[in-house]
Amino acid sequence: MATEIVTPAPAKSSATSWVFLLLALVLLTGGMIYGVNAYRAENEHKAADLAEEPEGTDYIEANIKISAVDANKGEMSTKIEFTPKGSFAAEDGVKLKRPLKLYINSSNGKQEYSFEAGKRMLPVDSIVDLYEGETADYPFDKHMGELVMYFEPGKEGAPKTVSLNGGPGGRASGQEDAAPPDATPGATPSPTAAPETTPPGTSNSATLNKKPAPKPLDPDDIPVYVSVYGSVSGFKIAVDKDKEADSPGYTDIEMRVSRANTALGFAVFLMVLQWALAAGVLLIAFQVLSGRRKIEFALLGYFGTLLFVFPTLRNNMPGVPPIVGTFSDFISFFWVEFLVAACLVAIIVKYLVTPPAAK
Repeated sequence: MATEIVTPAPAKSSATSWVFLLLALVLLTGGMIYGVNAYRAENEHKAADLAEEPEGTDYIEANIKISAVDANKGEMSTKIEFTPKGSFAAEDGVKLKRPLKLYINSSNGKQEYSFEAGKRMLPVDSIVDLYEGETADYPFDKHMGELVMYFEPGKEGAPKTVSLNGGPGGRASGQEDAAPPDATPGATPSPTAAPETTPPGTSNSATLNKKPAPKPLDPDDIPVYVSVYGSVSGFKIAVDKDKEADSPGYTDIEMRVSRANTALGFAVFLMVLQWALAAGVLLIAFQVLSGRRKIEFALLGYFGTLLFVFPTLRNNMPGVPPIVGTFSDFISFFWVEFLVAACLVAIIVKYLVTPPAAK
């Protein structure tokens, strides 16, 4: 009798596995493309961007770069670079032509800066105070900052007047007025000759040697045009110039700081994850306490590990304050810690009161 050889049919599971693998690759590729586009879009929206178009040619250009934001301390670090333009710049176009003094509402102690004529205007580091916001509202906290600055004329050197006699005011230095050559002691003074008048169109030599005093500067004559830029990871910064308090010599920049969409989304994700893990622990504990599941020491280890995992998840939230007590703690962290600890204690008590034969 001939032996019949049965060829096994190809398993359908292999084709299904390839379909799932291909679908997973498509989803992964689509997710990466979406993530890159979301990253670019967020960088464009979260970065501070303010640029003024100058009116005229005589002004001070101020480039403000936002380098860091510390919401826990309520501070924003900025670096300001100044460039003189027009009549404020020397012949090289870089150095300052006339001395100026800067006033700025920085919280790092120094609020007055002097810039000398003939030198470059060095950059200024400024700390902006953040207000109208509490970090206890994390991750939904919002803050406000205000940067105010203006220039005033610096100390000009006194103009020197050169006279024909070599000293100021027609008197030689260190000498007293000498008598006229024809004057003798006891003689009657001769009539004074009438002063000579200068014909129109001509100049007296003494007048030519006198330099006119420079026109004093007024704060309103020192316009400042600013450009603000900078991007800080985890924060969204919006800047605007206060038009009501603005004048050619006074600059008031308002800054609004909030959490970036990625930071806010990741913080919410970690809060949801904590609740999901706590809900799983609660269901497992209910099955054990109702007798549907045996008490296993692996469960006790799992519950105990979660008690130390939750603080790690909480501290890994982007920019979270180090001390507990934020809004996120009250809606997730405190509750999940309490639920897991209560379930662990309940299972331990059940294990202790259950007879060995029933375990």
